Amino acid sequence: MKIFTIILAAWGAIVSTIALGWNIRNSMHDRGRLKIAGELRKISRKQLERSEKEIYQIILNQIAPEEKAVSRLFVYVYNIGKRPIVISKIEITFDKNKSQEIKIDGKVYKKGSMILISEYPKKIDAGDFELFDYSFRVIDESFTGIRLTTADDKVYTMPKGNVERLIRISLSEMEHNTNNIEKNENSNK
Repeated sequence: MKIFTIILAAWGAIVSTIALGWNIRNSMHDRGRLKIAGELRKISRKQLERSEKEIYQIILNQIAPEEKAVSRLFVYVYNIGKRPIVISKIEITFDKNKSQEIKIDGKVYKKGSMILISEYPKKIDAGDFELFDYSFRVIDESFTGIRLTTADDKVYTMPKGNVERLIRISLSEMEHNTNNIEKNENSNK
């Protein structure tokens, strides 16, 4: 009978240790986690003209009459965790050594980081996402990514592969636009 009591006590200790470990693991993973993805999308002049969004009307006033479309930066923020998260700010970050200024909508900004304007704080429930639509012409060779800060001061960044893809796409668009401008200038001569 004494052996049975020892085996039963050992079994209880093992099971309770496993249960404790499982509960600790669950409590550590029972939080919100964010995933950030970005893409450049073209918005046609017709879409800008038809839209009632104030920002689209501002863009329409700032693009050249011959431009048929503009690129916009769309930032998707997915909450892949188990709890809601409140976003306090999103920043576009730049390499200070590559360029010191950026010109957006006719205004010159110092490089480093640029806080994106939106309705903050913004709550994202578990399993949900939020789409942020931002200015065109912000991504160039000095673009280093997007940094998001939550209300509890946790910082999330865009994955490096996504950053490199956005830079490649943006630079190829800039090159394409430059070539078109040169062709138009040469045909006018």
